[in-house]
Amino acid sequence: MANWIRAKSIDFLKYGRLAMLTACVIILSGSVLVYIKRSSIFGMDFTGGFSLHLELQKNPEGNYLQNVENALLLAGAHPQDFQVRELTPSNHLRILFGTGMELAEKPFFQMPRENDHQTNPRADWVVAALSSQEMFLTTHSLENMEANWTSMSGQISDSMRNNALLGLLLACLCIFIYLAFRFEYKFATASILCVIHDVLITVAAIGILHAVGVPVQIDLNTVAAIMTIVGYSLNDTIIIFDRIREEMKFSENRSLSSMINHALNATLSRTTITSGTTLLVLVALVVFGGASIFSFALVMSIGVFLGTLSSWYIASPLMLFFHHQETPHPHFSHKPEKR
Repeated sequence: MANWIRAKSIDFLKYGRLAMLTACVIILSGSVLVYIKRSSIFGMDFTGGFSLHLELQKNPEGNYLQNVENALLLAGAHPQDFQVRELTPSNHLRILFGTGMELAEKPFFQMPRENDHQTNPRADWVVAALSSQEMFLTTHSLENMEANWTSMSGQISDSMRNNALLGLLLACLCIFIYLAFRFEYKFATASILCVIHDVLITVAAIGILHAVGVPVQIDLNTVAAIMTIVGYSLNDTIIIFDRIREEMKFSENRSLSSMINHALNATLSRTTITSGTTLLVLVALVVFGGASIFSFALVMSIGVFLGTLSSWYIASPLMLFFHHQETPHPHFSHKPEKR
């Protein structure tokens, strides 16, 4: 099974520069789109928003959460702009609205926080959206609507963002320290740069997909997916680098370029089968998993695919580059140079 992929003479290093150039174009274009769409691409975990607690009148059918979601969608809300959470008992719900609801062509656009009657027009919009689908609030919930409407602090969102970035930086630092001891400096540096590439190109891909209308946002689920991608991609890279190191020990008379290509071809079948089977599961989650895990599964799929390619076309050429910085000669040799 490990030898299903039998191509043994692919010149991976030949396409290294093209791969890096393509990656740079994707990262730059995606980063620009993330910046342009920053008001809508970041989820409520990072932007803050509004929260409404309500109690629906009981009905024999139940299924309150799904019915509320459908009512809000029919009223013009976008799936990315709200979350409905079921409490106990099941007719008690909490609806979270992101600041994306305030953008142009969205339900809260230019809607004031209060009207002349000292009521909240946004809460009134929710009541009207539910009433249009024959879902009515209890008298107690209507009387306490103002008290049940709260704003989610932007400071909390800033803290989430900072903690996410700190976690990613600490992960990269620990990876670099481990690889510096496990391998050599050139392996560790190439691995870290490859990890950074995987993070940046995944975020850029999110920006591109968001710009063309795919319902994906950057939130804590996306951060979790990116952290998982870092570990997955690094695993492929370490396996390839370990094979390269073995080639360097036992093939002293060959150039390092040929050793790298041989190591990449030798691990090609294993890497392809592992990534392929993982992608099959992730694609199934994207198609059939529903809205709650769509972003996570989609980001994971993109990251696994691009991370596999980067292990072949980014990490290894970078390692060769750093080797040439240490040794200006194009051929690798364990023996010290005679003077």
